[in-house]
Amino acid sequence: MKKRLGSAVLCTMITLCLFFVSACSSSSPQSGETLSKDNPAASGSAEASSPATSQAESNGEQVVIRHTMHDHEFTPEMIAEFEKEHPNIKIETVPADYNKLMSMITAGNVPDIIRTDLSELPGYVNKGMALDLTDYFNSSAVLQPDDFLPIVNQYRFDPVKGKQGEGELYGFPMDVSPDFTIFY
Repeated sequence: MKKRLGSAVLCTMITLCLFFVSACSSSSPQSGETLSKDNPAASGSAEASSPATSQAESNGEQVVIRHTMHDHEFTPEMIAEFEKEHPNIKIETVPADYNKLMSMITAGNVPDIIRTDLSELPGYVNKGMALDLTDYFNSSAVLQPDDFLPIVNQYRFDPVKGKQGEGELYGFPMDVSPDFTIFY
């Protein structure tokens, strides 16, 4: 059951990533441009990226998705299974600690999927570095927002109000862990 759930999570994350991978190429935001629903060319929305993704799938073009997850989170077996089912998609693991990730962001060489602390979410959204995933979850046949536990709301952010826990959905928990907990 745990292996099946892990595979489902990997497949869902990769599928979501595919929707906006093509936006990272020719239609990525220019300097000063932000990711938004009002700017579909920059946002990587389904309308902007689906044709490119479909074209890549139909002509056999190789799509590379890079992530910074640990081997125990996206196991080599999970990746191999996914790549076998989707031969045009190559998954690359980028071993990145926090400092390396910040350097990669500065250099404009950002992995497609990262795991980050919730406290950093507003900064990513305000800098136009996080994709609004709300429409993807709303149209998903696998993960429906009505089924989410309340913890998922922590991945919502309203940049107008500056309030985390409200607004659009920019991430999804892979698990729940007692990070930064003090044990006595």
